[in-house]
Amino acid sequence: MPMYILILNLERLSIVLKFYKLANKALLFKGLRSFLITLGLMFLAPFVIYQAFKNEEHPWYIPVLVIGLILAVAAIVMGFRSVKTVVDGFFSKED
Repeated sequence: MPMYILILNLERLSIVLKFYKLANKALLFKGLRSFLITLGLMFLAPFVIYQAFKNEEHPWYIPVLVIGLILAVAAIVMGFRSVKTVVDGFFSKED
């Protein structure tokens, strides 16, 4: 590994560590946990909607479709909320 690459990586690491010291860690981890929930909803909602459309003749078609659409809206809302929480965690001071 050339020396200049190592120096660049160490500079990036020091910048990240300085930025991490300024961040509100509790709020940052809350936002990251919210991102994980959002990721789960992003995979679950299309799966539920697909299953609903696959079984259109079934009597549970409408309730499953409604649940899938609610999950899709929840994924979008949670995505915006988790981005806001992470940004607030980065730019707010530690209490």
